[in-house]
Amino acid sequence: AFLFGPENRGLPQQVLADLPEQQRLFIPMLPDNRSLNLSNAVAVILYEALRQRAVKGRSEGSRLRSEEIERLGRKWLGLEEEPS
Repeated sequence: AFLFGPENRGLPQQVLADLPEQQRLFIPMLPDNRSLNLSNAVAVILYEALRQRAVKGRSEGSRLRSEEIERLGRKWLGLEEEPS
């Protein structure tokens, strides 16, 4: 699971204190640059997690067929009713 804190201050110190240091991730930023907004930070972390899974071959068996992706997209957009 990934935890993300508010854009302006990150996770509270009491939450960070409960997380082992080896399980913490940080997005490197250059000094004096604006921070990423939360949605961009989430996208970067999820992209990298999925990339690493693919490199290790973990996602091969869990890939959805294109028909299933289309069906889920139609369902999420409200264009397809769930069978009862």
